[in-house]
Amino acid sequence: MQSDDLNAQKQAARRAARQQLAQISPQEFSAIGAAMWQTLQAQPAWQNAESVFCFVGALHEPDTMPILQGALSAGKQLLVPRIAGPGQMQLVPLQSLEQLQPGAFGILEPGQALPAVPAGSGVQLAVLPCLAAARSGARLGHGGGYYDRFLANYSGRRLILCPEALLAQSLPTGPLDEPAQAVLTEKALYGTL
Repeated sequence: MQSDDLNAQKQAARRAARQQLAQISPQEFSAIGAAMWQTLQAQPAWQNAESVFCFVGALHEPDTMPILQGALSAGKQLLVPRIAGPGQMQLVPLQSLEQLQPGAFGILEPGQALPAVPAGSGVQLAVLPCLAAARSGARLGHGGGYYDRFLANYSGRRLILCPEALLAQSLPTGPLDEPAQAVLTEKALYGTL
């Protein structure tokens, strides 16, 4: 259980990040996602990964459709999240983006008919969302714990997608917060992927 002080610090950081998010238009998120894809596809960790887990970008997140389509076009195993309950998500392999439909929180996810795989499942690269991130690889999520639970049992490479405007010098973190090796913005890759 996190301390009240850490929870208060995280809530304050989330409020600040949401204020920054409100300044970014959907068109900007689309451009940010396209720029991230241009950088990501040139990375050896991307090129060498046979299996990739990637979130499906929602309204106030970078557009990940270029990444998802790029993984499929390159013949990589692509897994995306599906909400399984409070704080719980499943990894579901996709063969086509046509298999996505509106799910929990209005986010596109695989339909219930598609089978999930065990959390590790040989994923070599996990592309993660955030509300804010620090160049050190610290990640601030929305507070549901979905990705921290996944990351607690994941040992592959971790990459956070974060708009440059949401990079923080530091973020409040606790023992359950799982860092990433790298943070990708539309301007630069911070860390070593």
